[in-house]
Amino acid sequence: GILERAVKIAQLVGEIDRETDQPTLNQTLSRYKLWATDLGIPFRHQDRTFLLFGDSGGAHGGDAIAYTTDSNPEDGLALTFLTQADGSFKAIHIPDISQEPFEVPTEGTSHDGNMYIYHTTDSTGPGEMGRTVVAVSTDAGETFRYLYDLSLQHFIQVSVVEVEAAEW
Repeated sequence: GILERAVKIAQLVGEIDRETDQPTLNQTLSRYKLWATDLGIPFRHQDRTFLLFGDSGGAHGGDAIAYTTDSNPEDGLALTFLTQADGSFKAIHIPDISQEPFEVPTEGTSHDGNMYIYHTTDSTGPGEMGRTVVAVSTDAGETFRYLYDLSLQHFIQVSVVEVEAAEW
């Protein structure tokens, strides 16, 4: 049976929390021209927790990226979104791959000062991904460069877990 139900802490995006009818902590529409998104995949990089969001809606489409320095989410997460020159959220752009709806980041990790993300692409419809690629950022998510295809048939939706080599 169910031991305990999940408890909502805070709505991360938008202006007004749809459940409480109160202003959200992040005020993403007025601050970043971002009104909706999905996912929110967290990973640590350079003493920050970054979050990868897919299929974001607002001033433009794309997959948004934000970070927080909060260490305790119990009172919500104050997010800082990477932005374009006009202040709107900056979409993750990986040259040479399709990033249409349903083609989204699925994981991120950090190694030797670089940020790596895993991103699905070549979708043929909802839930139908063609492949997953790995991209790298050397500037904390401002720009990305395609590295290689991770998988064309298997492991399209990935979840990375960092372990010590000695544990293997």
